[in-house]
Amino acid sequence: MRLTATALAISITGCSFVFVDGPPKNHSQRPSFDCSSSHAVPVLDAVFAALEIANFALAAYDTDQDWNDTYKNQAPFSRKTGLAIYGVLAALGASGSYYGFDRTTACREAKAELAARQARQPAPVVPGWPPPPLAPVAPVAPPPPETPPPAPAPETPATP
Repeated sequence: MRLTATALAISITGCSFVFVDGPPKNHSQRPSFDCSSSHAVPVLDAVFAALEIANFALAAYDTDQDWNDTYKNQAPFSRKTGLAIYGVLAALGASGSYYGFDRTTACREAKAELAARQARQPAPVVPGWPPPPLAPVAPVAPPPPETPPPAPAPETPATP
């Protein structure tokens, strides 16, 4: 079980080396580019490094007898081997975190430069846009007022 946990820890440490991309070298000449601007992966590396530093400190504090008593004399490796493993994993996590924060910060700065460059450039002219102004339209005359219908003729009484 302990060996499986160690193998898993080795495989997940330093994720920034794999999952973080900095800006391209020629980003100042490119009209657009993509890179990693989120600090999530470097933060995970920092948390992992902190856990491995804690493991290292606990193993360093223990004696060989305490180490063996903890695992009921069935430790997957010796305390000195554990110290070496925890130290290497902490160093990988810390260096991955440093690399990740460095690359994501550079990406954010490069994207800010790109946005500033794009704000200074005039919008590209698209042929036919905007459309030419419309010709003025002659005003339409209002309709003539309606004439009231003629009044009905008075009725004449009938003569007998």
